[in-house]
Amino acid sequence: MDTGRVTPPQSVGRPEIGLGPAWLKPTKVPRLTPAGRVVAGRRRRVVAYIVDVVVMLLLGLPVALLFESVLGPRDTWALDPVPAFASLAATTGVALAYQVGLWTGGRSTVGMRLLGMRVVDARGGGPVPINAGLRRWLGLEGVPYLASAASLVALMLGFATLQTVSTLISLGWVILLLATTTADDLRQGLHDKVARTYVVRR
Repeated sequence: MDTGRVTPPQSVGRPEIGLGPAWLKPTKVPRLTPAGRVVAGRRRRVVAYIVDVVVMLLLGLPVALLFESVLGPRDTWALDPVPAFASLAATTGVALAYQVGLWTGGRSTVGMRLLGMRVVDARGGGPVPINAGLRRWLGLEGVPYLASAASLVALMLGFATLQTVSTLISLGWVILLLATTTADDLRQGLHDKVARTYVVRR
């Protein structure tokens, strides 16, 4: 007997919403580079980068202490631009040597190794050449370090507004890199596109 109830149509080949496997998180299909390597995810890369920042700070600490022992306390550097820029140049050199040195030759930074990743050449999936490593570093760190130099100039000249602008530029660059990495199917951020590199799982 027809009771007036309408039987909802059944989906073909998939369970109804709310029943069984539909509640489970769908299996993610790994993103693959043209060479067949599994692309590393954005969150994994962010965590690895934070680890590397801590490592670079620890590596740069002896350099900073050396400069303070030779050139005097840091709070007096605003009166003389030479120590401040020398210190920035030294810490920049530490970061450059650490990141580019470990990206090239098929190796990984500490953070990448802990998270199971490495940087590879996009053209063949092999080790990153030194020139590509330098381009990637400039794309990743160049703007923040230039902004730090501009911030030092602003501090010495007493331009607080310019110092704030430099900080905002650094923050904006980080956001831009995150946005371009997220938007790309193979998680190539702007710095990876410039260098023609991929970050893949080991």
